[in-house]
Amino acid sequence: MPNVNIMGKYKDISSVDGYIEELNMLSASSHYSIYDAKYALSKITIRDEIYADTQKSFNKALLYLSKAKWYLGRASGTYMYIAPMTRTWEDCEKSHIWFDAAQSIAAKIVADIAGSSEPSVAADQALSSAPELTLHGEIAFADDVPIVPSIGPIVVLQGTSREMGRQYVEQVVEIFGPWIFEQISSRVFSPEQVEQIRRWERHLLDHTPEIAEMAHGWVEGARDLGIKLSYLQVIQLWTGHFDPVYTGILPHGVRDLVEQIRESDKGLASTSYLGGLERSKSSDDEVGGPLPSVEMCSGCCAWGSATVNGGLIAGATTDHDCTFQATIAAFPDTGYSFIYTPFSVTGFIPNLGQYYFAGHPGMNNQGVAYVHHGGGLHAIEPSHERGYGLRRGASTFHNLRFASSAMQAFENEMSWPIGDVGSILGSVGGFYADQTGGYVLESRIGTDGDSTPIVRNNAREEGCSFDFLYANNNSIHPRSVKGFLAPEAGYQHDPVEGWFADRPFSVCSPSDSSALAAALSTKSSQGRNRYMFEALKVRNGAIDLSEMVTIFRTGAPERVDAEGVLLTHGQKEVAWAEGEEWPSSTTHRLNAFTAVIAPDRGDQGVYLGCIGPGAGRALMHTPGHGYCYYDEPNEFWQIRLAATPVEMVQSAGELAEELMTKATNAIMASRPSLFPSALEMLEKVHDRAAGDLGWARGELSAPKGDVATLARALRGFTRAQVRAQQILRELADGGFIHWKGLHDRQEINAVSQ
Repeated sequence: MPNVNIMGKYKDISSVDGYIEELNMLSASSHYSIYDAKYALSKITIRDEIYADTQKSFNKALLYLSKAKWYLGRASGTYMYIAPMTRTWEDCEKSHIWFDAAQSIAAKIVADIAGSSEPSVAADQALSSAPELTLHGEIAFADDVPIVPSIGPIVVLQGTSREMGRQYVEQVVEIFGPWIFEQISSRVFSPEQVEQIRRWERHLLDHTPEIAEMAHGWVEGARDLGIKLSYLQVIQLWTGHFDPVYTGILPHGVRDLVEQIRESDKGLASTSYLGGLERSKSSDDEVGGPLPSVEMCSGCCAWGSATVNGGLIAGATTDHDCTFQATIAAFPDTGYSFIYTPFSVTGFIPNLGQYYFAGHPGMNNQGVAYVHHGGGLHAIEPSHERGYGLRRGASTFHNLRFASSAMQAFENEMSWPIGDVGSILGSVGGFYADQTGGYVLESRIGTDGDSTPIVRNNAREEGCSFDFLYANNNSIHPRSVKGFLAPEAGYQHDPVEGWFADRPFSVCSPSDSSALAAALSTKSSQGRNRYMFEALKVRNGAIDLSEMVTIFRTGAPERVDAEGVLLTHGQKEVAWAEGEEWPSSTTHRLNAFTAVIAPDRGDQGVYLGCIGPGAGRALMHTPGHGYCYYDEPNEFWQIRLAATPVEMVQSAGELAEELMTKATNAIMASRPSLFPSALEMLEKVHDRAAGDLGWARGELSAPKGDVATLARALRGFTRAQVRAQQILRELADGGFIHWKGLHDRQEINAVSQ
């Protein structure tokens, strides 16, 4: 353990609450240090002598950062669904130690790459005493802290709803370990909270009874593993245990802590979605205190005349600090097979709160896609229309399993209660498509004298419409003038960029955290809307799977001044907040998961998934620090929604074999030109991929052949796919695409950073 003088900096703190406030600021400054190190790393390639060793140091810094966030989350309670809330001085001290260790290594990396390194006792000590890595289940632990896997695992479900629920628990525990459900099994609800759960449950039983059946399967599967989960504990993950939000919107945050967060006015979960759009109080580059969170996520699709063969192609990112998630490939006995990626395996995102198994994207074997949530909290529906109903996760699961077309999904959503439109993904709605078209439901009922639904069916600019759609987090339809807590002066409107506040602080008071969060969300969405529209338009008529992948591997450039000097973080915040022209992208350091899909009405649908951004050199599209992940490959695995699980796994295996052959040959061809440290790094990656490939072959040939065995084989094949592609990318010098953005909207410039 690094030797840090804990009390040197915080000796005047008299309470755990005070310590937590300071640690939140230390967390932000540590994340900025990691971001700066990542930026420095993006300037070198495997052909540089220091590359491999620097990558190794960077990964050690990320292990320390993961430990620091884990203990801060325990102390603050913002990890309360996955780790016990302690509010202890001991956890604060541990968090402080690990943040300092991560920060010292990051600073050394920046200096080393710049050639200005000076001796750093703290960094050397942190590098020499890195956490011990062990494998528990299929994920790594740094000492006693679980590490988010950098290749997204997949679970395979088959059979009745109850059987699939049982399989889900069994496979999630096999991947992550029983700890993932321990906090859920310890939850105790008051009589008032139980009544709230029952009110929500009635809608599940009325409209999506298969979810309740899956919950019973969870209980049975957990019981078989010695985990005491009750039906109430499971079903509330889909429903929550709070009353609906009848007026305004509820910002992000762990709702169980929301009153405490409001009282402190510090926002224990205040910066997660912005990726830390704030500066440390101790920084010379400070431009203000913490800003409220704003939701992100991006999605788009194209069909008909916009695509090469008229079929549907879609892509999406989920944007937050990635947590413990798993993609679901389901083959139910009734309904349709589907693939879907919830935000987490328990529906809870640390720091951000409960999301009721929402996620994206998803697709089924009828060619239907749930692309994205279609914007954030439009909250246009009046108070008297709001109330209990289905949460987003349950409605998405149901539509993917039972809707044979996007139109049927729309009809389902219009027949269900409007629900809790004032909380994050607390109601039905979203962005669905098939090969005949798509829709984004921005409001079930209008308030502008026209009570019909507010729905977008294609993208438009003046005088033109296109067979593609996109959505970020703001409202775009001209009738959505009152969305996102529109300020008294109203938002600006552009047919491409939607409703937005170009200068959020000029229309909202910083003291009104909900309104400011909404305005900041529209500002962030403005640039991403423009990016997706232009990226789709320039490819109109030629969009296929490869082109969609390129859209989600293309990052925004870093901001520089008139002399070409990189702006400081504080300068970027000022420029962005004051409305300067800002090239943006959907590929950035806030991406938790990136997916590109090509649904099919049959057994040829393709789903590509990647933890983090789809390009390792992606930086930030707006100010803020974003997130990096330990051992991050930034490559896609690919699976096919075949007719049976066996065929799906076999298909993934064939691709893994092909990619591994290419990777092996590439290493052999490059061996004479690589530095020894680089060759050693690539060979270690190759050995891991070969091990996964061999293990998966063994699982697939096992005589048992049950769904859990197939799932293990699939995860082995997909890990091999990703690592093989990582090798190929490294040897191609990590070529990366920069979107030139608003200055030259018709040109995409491919450059190697």
